[in-house]
Amino acid sequence: MGNMLSLILNDSIETVLSKKDKTIYYIYKQMYAEQNPIDIERFCWDIDLEVEYTDLVDTQSGYIDNNVIYVNRSHPKTRQRFTIAHELGHFILHPANERMDRKQVYSYIDKTQWKKEREANAFAAMLLMPKARILELYNENKEKILADEYNFTKRLKDEFNVSIETLSYRLRNLGLVN
Repeated sequence: MGNMLSLILNDSIETVLSKKDKTIYYIYKQMYAEQNPIDIERFCWDIDLEVEYTDLVDTQSGYIDNNVIYVNRSHPKTRQRFTIAHELGHFILHPANERMDRKQVYSYIDKTQWKKEREANAFAAMLLMPKARILELYNENKEKILADEYNFTKRLKDEFNVSIETLSYRLRNLGLVN
């Protein structure tokens, strides 16, 4: 697992899924690979995960417990989508016995757990904003981007149904913006 973060940041969601779970890979490939934005709740349902919206403290976005992803009902929809994708990343990438108790709000996590959080964040970004689709839109619109980066960013945000912050991180990780 030493290079999992590198794989996630530099490869496609299909490659990561095919290396981690063939069944989930086939479900994604058959039903979700061409979907923008991905119906993340339906995808979870199709792989036998439930999504439950619940009351959590504002600093906690969600957690996964067994096959249920709990999401803070008071957070914006774009944040909830990222949280679901993040927790799905833990489900796929990290064995249950290695996950921290997410029911507890934490203020300190060790280096190993921090690495897992970064992997889950990167997984969520690649699932919600596939590299191939972003690059396709970027290459199709280079001229427009130079003229009006704000409207292009807004278009991408709307297309993928993510927040500006989430999109900005993804674009930076792909080397498309500074």
